[in-house]
Order: sequence, then structure tokens, then C-alpha cells
Amino acid sequence: GRNEGRASMAANAEWKEYLKTVKGCMVQQRSSIFVEAPLVQKFDEICGLEMGKAGEAWDDDNRDCIYEIRRYKLKLGYDTVPHFLQLFGDGLESKLTAEGTDPTTSLITLLYSEVGMLNEVVEIWRHGG
Repeated sequence: GRNEGRASMAANAEWKEYLKTVKGCMVQQRSSIFVEAPLVQKFDEICGLEMGKAGEAWDDDNRDCIYEIRRYKLKLGYDTVPHFLQLFGDGLESKLTAEGTDPTTSLITLLYSEVGMLNEVVEIWRHGG
């Protein structure tokens, strides 16, 4: 799993050398684990990250695309993320079909944090291509 992979990389000489090189450029590093919001599967307009389904969104033929990552840091609370996802889902159809939206714009996925910074939600949009 994840821990074994991290341990393997930590023992890899090339990885250690790479880290020495890039650490001089870094101010901060943080890691978070996200899961895809279940509402993604309810909308045909969202490709999601399901294996095989998301390939088109990241296809090399789409090099002219730009990707927009919107991050929401929600207030603390046990039910904050589920409540936000409910409200987001209720308004998503309007958001996806908003007048004036470029036809090449599409929502790729909606994720929420599972480990790391809690109560964080991320939207990934593709524009162009």
C-alpha cells in the first residue's frame, strides 16, 4: 500500500538525490488524500476519475487545455463536508448549464479530503481543447 511505497522511495538513492536537489526550491510541502464525491457519478456531464472514463480529460491531444483547480477550505464541524456536498449537488445542474459558459469547459471531478487538511473540497475544471 501507500506506506510500503513511501518506505521504498525513502530507501531509493535516486529519490534521495532528487529530494536534495528540489528541497532548496521548496518553502513548504504537504500531502493530502482526497476521495471523489459520490455525486460525481450522478451527473453524465462530469467525467469523474473512474478508471477508463477519465482518460479523455487528461489525453495528450488536449494540450491546449488549461485546468482550473478550485479549493474550498470549509469551517470545522463533523457534518460540514456532507452539508456542503448536498448544497453543491443541489445547484450543480445550474452551474453546469450556466448561460455564457464556454462549450469547451467541463467539470472533471469534485473531491474532498480524507487525510491531511480536513474539510477541504476541490473542484477540477478543464477549459479549452
